[in-house]
Amino acid sequence: MFCKETSKSVKNSKRKKMQEGFYACNTPPYGYKKNPDEQGKLIIDEESAKVVKMIFELKLKGLTQKEISEYLNKKNIKTPAQYLRVKGLSTDISQIWTRASIGKILSNRVYLGDCIRGKTQNISYKTKKRINVKRKDFIVVENTHEPIITREIYDKVHSNSKSWGITREISKNIETKFGKYIYCYYCGKRIEKRNSRGKINLHCSSNRNSKELCDFSDNYFYEQIEPLIINHIQKSFEEYFKENTVKLRTLKKYNNLKLKELESKYKEQEMALRKTTFKISQLYNDRLNEEISEDDYKKQYEYLLKERKQYNNEKNYTEQEIEKFEDKNINIGKSNKVKKIIKSLTNESLTSEDIEKLITKIELGKGFIYIHYKFKDIDRQRLPTTLD
Repeated sequence: MFCKETSKSVKNSKRKKMQEGFYACNTPPYGYKKNPDEQGKLIIDEESAKVVKMIFELKLKGLTQKEISEYLNKKNIKTPAQYLRVKGLSTDISQIWTRASIGKILSNRVYLGDCIRGKTQNISYKTKKRINVKRKDFIVVENTHEPIITREIYDKVHSNSKSWGITREISKNIETKFGKYIYCYYCGKRIEKRNSRGKINLHCSSNRNSKELCDFSDNYFYEQIEPLIINHIQKSFEEYFKENTVKLRTLKKYNNLKLKELESKYKEQEMALRKTTFKISQLYNDRLNEEISEDDYKKQYEYLLKERKQYNNEKNYTEQEIEKFEDKNINIGKSNKVKKIIKSLTNESLTSEDIEKLITKIELGKGFIYIHYKFKDIDRQRLPTTLD
C-alpha cells in the first residue's frame, strides 16, 4: 500500500511540474540556456538566439528549409550540436545544417516562450520503451520563459506552409513495387518517394536534407523507371536460364548421386561409432570383473577413445557435406521457381514475394540504374534511364 501511494505521489509531482512549465531536460533547447538562479527555467542565450531569429526571418522571405540550411552552411554558422559541444553540453558532432534540423527549429514552440511536455510516454511499466504522443495530447504551458520569436512571426511562417507536418506522412504511404529497394548510388541512402502532379517523384533523401550530404540532385519519375527495371529483370534471367538450364539439370543429378553416397557413408560411420561406444562399455565391465589387468585396460581404453573421436569427426564432416549438397538442391529449386516467375512476368503478375526472390537492391545514379540480383551468376549491369 505504501509503495502504491508513493508511486502515485511521484507521478502527481511530475505532472504538477509539467503544468508549471518546469524544463527538466539535461540539455537546453538551441537558443536558450538554463537559468542558474531558478531550477527548471530557461533564459535566452543571445549568441544562438540570433541564429534562431535568422532562420525564421529567412523562412518569411520565402526560402525553403533546404535553402536556409545551405545558407547557414555557406556562412559557416555552427550547428546546434557544434555549438553545444563548444559549451561542453553535448558530445554530438553533427557539422552540417540540414532541412530536417531547420524544420525542427521552425516547428518548436519553445521559441514562443511555451514549455511543451509529455511528447512521449512509456508503453507500460514493464519496459523502458517510449512511444510518441499525439500533438493534441501534449502538455503545453504558455509564457514560462522569455520568447525569441513572436507569435505573429511563428503563425506567419506556418500559415505560408499549407502542407506543414504532413509531407513525410504522405511520402511513407506511397506504395510501389520496387520503391523499398531503390537506393542512392552515391551516398547509399534510400531514395525518397513523393507525389508530384499525379506522378511519383524519386529523389535522394540525403540531398533533400542538404547538398553537403550528397550532391545527387536529379529527379526521376518512378512510372518511367519501373518498366525499365521489369524489362531488365526479364532479359537478364532469360539469358541466365538459356545458358544454365542444362548445367542445372546435370548439377541436380550429380547432387542426388552424391547425397546417396554421403548418406550411405554417414550410416556406416554412425554404426562404427556405436560399435566403438559398445566396446568401451564392454571394456569397462571386463575391468570391473577383473578379467583384464589395469595396464591393459588403460591401453585399450585410450585406443578406443581415439577411435571414437576419429569416427565422430568423420561423421560430423559427412553431415556438413550432406547439408552443403542439400542447400545446392534447394538453390536449384529456387532457380526453377524463379524460372516460372520470369516466364509469366508482367507488371500485373509480379508480386512483392517474387521481387524478394529476384533482387537485393537497386541503385539509382545520374542517368543509370544498377540492379543487384540474388543470383551471383548474373552480372550487375548499368541500365541507362531516360526521361524522354
